[in-house]
Amino acid sequence: MNIFITGANRGIGLEFVKQYTSRGEYVLAGCRDPEKAKKLRRLLQTNHIISLDLADSNSISESVTIVKQHITHLHLFINNAGIMGKRGNPKSINQEDMLDTYSVNAVGPVILTKQLKSLMVSGAKVVNISSLMGSIEDNESGGYYAYRMSKAALNMASKNLYLELRKKGIIVLALHPGWVRTDMGGIVAPLSVKKSVSSMINVIDDAKSHQSGQFLRHDGEVLPW
Repeated sequence: MNIFITGANRGIGLEFVKQYTSRGEYVLAGCRDPEKAKKLRRLLQTNHIISLDLADSNSISESVTIVKQHITHLHLFINNAGIMGKRGNPKSINQEDMLDTYSVNAVGPVILTKQLKSLMVSGAKVVNISSLMGSIEDNESGGYYAYRMSKAALNMASKNLYLELRKKGIIVLALHPGWVRTDMGGIVAPLSVKKSVSSMINVIDDAKSHQSGQFLRHDGEVLPW
């Protein structure tokens, strides 16, 4: 199985690479600065690590060109790269930060997916790593404007991509990894990276066409939009 994973230099993305390579899958990984991705470089050949900045349209196009040099078919694409933006206090937000967060978390994944579409065969899967913080129905605490808004937009993008790609037999999922102990989630988060990713891989492996277009938790539970 050919797999492309973004944001693969640390946390959830890195763990996806670990678990898929341990299964013997063919993995390509994208990150902003491959030279600094020391842990990733221990897992993959250097030429399988692709420079990718989702806020830069030229970087997106260049990464697609490199992916196409390696593979002719893509079976799984995991849009994992994301940034938090300004946290908490509404007074701390600014336009530049909000637009940057939206660009990386919502716009970039759509552009990249559409540019990779020609590689995807029937039965291929697109997985957008979202967050319950993007759920409008679940939001009872507010704050985190940039992050919440960007993940809500990614959820909408996932539904749009499902409607577009279902004609090719491609499955699209928005997955919430849970509250995970990463640089973003913090040390008090209850879920280990290993457990979160192994659960998501089970959901991805088992995903069928009738689940396409859904917003799911890492264990497969359907979440509210």
